[in-house]
Amino acid sequence: MWHNGVMDESETPKATSVLTHPLDSANLEYLRKRLEKELPSLFDAVAAAVISANGQEISDQLTAYVRPDALIILAQAGIDPLRLFPLPVVIEHDPRVIGYYRLTLDWGKKPFYHEDSWRMSFQTMEDRGTLSPLNHQKLPELCAQMCAVMSDFVIANPNLTPQQVNAFAMAAFGVQVDGARRVLIGQQAETAVFSAFFAAVAHYDATHTPTLITLTNDRGEAIRITKQSDPDVCVWFPKDVLAVAAEIKGGTDRSNDGERVGAAMKSHGKIATAKRWVIIASGDAAKRALVAGVDAWFNVEEVRAQTGDDWDRFRYAVAEAVGIKPV
Repeated sequence: MWHNGVMDESETPKATSVLTHPLDSANLEYLRKRLEKELPSLFDAVAAAVISANGQEISDQLTAYVRPDALIILAQAGIDPLRLFPLPVVIEHDPRVIGYYRLTLDWGKKPFYHEDSWRMSFQTMEDRGTLSPLNHQKLPELCAQMCAVMSDFVIANPNLTPQQVNAFAMAAFGVQVDGARRVLIGQQAETAVFSAFFAAVAHYDATHTPTLITLTNDRGEAIRITKQSDPDVCVWFPKDVLAVAAEIKGGTDRSNDGERVGAAMKSHGKIATAKRWVIIASGDAAKRALVAGVDAWFNVEEVRAQTGDDWDRFRYAVAEAVGIKPV
């Protein structure tokens, strides 16, 4: 995208006419409920903002921000250009609609508002519906960038139909919701596995909070087990000596095994001395993790349920790691 006259290709979003994503039945039900609840209000907000905006200003800004060839293609197809092109005059009436136009460009929320991006401040528009003086000043440049990308897309796809345009935001929103659900799955797994760590040491009068477990081992050493991020759970000896770094991956779909192992390896790559554990669902993924240098893996479903062979292996491994007798 263009910023201060310079093209930054690393920040350029890619708009796609058809967006596919593998969804299991649970994801589909979750997605259906979110779509029914949130997407109509987003479409309604765009329509209301367009109605509230000044018609002459809309016409002037379409001419200023959108390439003529793109406007001609949309006119011939009977597609309202305001379904694709964000204009300051529209967004000023309801800043939330920046989220709709972000979705039409198939750009995820996290990269769009990345903390290292000049666009980071615009997230308050989408999340809170507020337009600060600074964002109001920067809004024309943001709209110009987004319109330039969408103009290129329309010109490259001259046979666009209204049905395809209607699908843009819905498909991208579906992927965004699916991503949010996967984050939730990971968070639930981390909480359950941390509870399993506590269950493995509770017989030593261990104390715990949602993020910290403390106990004294057989050598009289004060042990801390912390729930954090990157890695997810750590076992600490006195003087902040790290004994175990555990990565937890809660997803169970085989299609994303490689991605989960890669994320675990990236986190473990920052650890120099500790034993590296991965608590993950698939045996195939675990094998890849072991090849990549992990010291031990445990099945996340059995550890969460605190039952089965891998739960037994896990609680014995935790006991050995902290220096106590297993339960």
